[in-house]
Formats: sequence, C-alpha cells, structure tokens
Amino acid sequence: MKFLVTKLFGIVAVLFITIMISCSDDSNGSIGKTVVMNVDPDLVSVGVRPPGSVGTVQVMKCTVEGSNQTLYINIGDIEGFNYVKGYSCKLRVRITPIDNPPADGDTDKYELLEIISKQSI
Repeated sequence: MKFLVTKLFGIVAVLFITIMISCSDDSNGSIGKTVVMNVDPDLVSVGVRPPGSVGTVQVMKCTVEGSNQTLYINIGDIEGFNYVKGYSCKLRVRITPIDNPPADGDTDKYELLEIISKQSI
C-alpha cells in the first residue's frame, strides 16, 4: 500500500509540474509583457555622428505609458505595424525577450496587438 501511495504521489507531482510549465510558456518559450506605447510622428537620429551624416540611423521614438521608459525602435521592428511619417500612434504591443540575442542585435521582440489611435500631426 505504501508503494502505491508513493507511486501515485510521484505521478501527480510530474503531472502538476508539466501543467505549470505548459501554462507559463509562450510559443517561443519566453514570457512577454503587454504595454501601451506612443509612437512619435517624426523619426529621430541615433548614433555617434551629427544627425543626417553617415553613421546615424533613423528610428521611431516610443514612450511606454505608465513609466518613464523611452524606446528607440527600428522601423519595421514592431511586427504588424507600418510606421507612417507625420502620424502619432498609440499602440498596444507585446514585448517578448529574445532568448540568446546576438551581441549587437535586439534583445526584445515587438508584436503589434492593437492600434488604439492614429492621428495626423
């Protein structure tokens, strides 16, 4: 009887752990967070050289609501969103950390969930 109880407890423990792991996993194995962000209507230059010179990059300036976090995201890096110059957008975005990102690459994946608003400025 003691053997049967021990075996049953082991099976229940394995099932519980399996269910917990499967419920907490996203499709890529990482858990993301959902944020609302505001995308500025104009691109900004980032880089070590003066704006407009060779070596600078034009990116979207995105402010995360409810925090003082500003993200500078490359055009096209928010999956499902097409940036249009001159439009201020409010977006709901899922941010998922990238497992083992390259040393010189993005550390997060951005996925558009909803365009909350889009206004011409």
